[in-house]
Amino acid sequence: MVADAFSRRHTLLSSLGAQILGFDYIRELYASNEYFSPIYASCGHKAQDGFYIAKGYLFNEGRLCIP
Repeated sequence: MVADAFSRRHTLLSSLGAQILGFDYIRELYASNEYFSPIYASCGHKAQDGFYIAKGYLFNEGRLCIP
């Protein structure tokens, strides 16, 4: 079940990235965002407090974080 959830997330990100202009820009915004910047930097190699990075996008307990 967990592997299936991860594959669906990857498919969602791939399709959103292809369909929504500027979706890739979200990854660049994490570094300049006052709230997400320190979280994004601390999650570089492992999850922290429910936050993790997948394909360059920041997630909190399975939900995409949008700065």
